Amino acid sequence: MSKITAWLTHQNAAAVMTVLECKVATRIREDDLAAEEQMPEGLDPERWEVRRQSRNLHAHLLALTFADTMTGLLDDKQLGTHHSVAPHVTVTVDLDRLEAGSAAT
Repeated sequence: MSKITAWLTHQNAAAVMTVLECKVATRIREDDLAAEEQMPEGLDPERWEVRRQSRNLHAHLLALTFADTMTGLLDDKQLGTHHSVAPHVTVTVDLDRLEAGSAAT
């Protein structure tokens, strides 16, 4: 996991949160959540444990939505480049491990 910290104007921060909150609300409304992304039914919303669990779940959904949005922007190939270098990932793997099929270890 990585943490992203940004200095935004209040207006820009509000715009980002508005977009993310709207997308999260749409996912919830359209029931587009995996089982582990849903609050169990029958919980007392007044209990602090349930409120904490709900806040944590909401933060998780915001992070997922942010990641989906950014990945979508990269995938559409209209984002552009940085100094004429397109976004990319470099993976370095030891050849012996790769050939042995154990590159992940």
